[in-house]
Amino acid sequence: MKLSETSIRRPVFATVMSLLLVLIGAVSFRGCRCANTRASTSRWST
Repeated sequence: MKLSETSIRRPVFATVMSLLLVLIGAVSFRGCRCANTRASTSRWST
């Protein structure tokens, strides 16, 4: 239970790591092809 012990002893560190994980997920989703489905139906697409 290393993760739970760290979260209890250092809550700020756990919060920062969680936010970092969410940020990485958001950046990855923006680069994903599934996020660009609207662009493929645009009238300016080739």
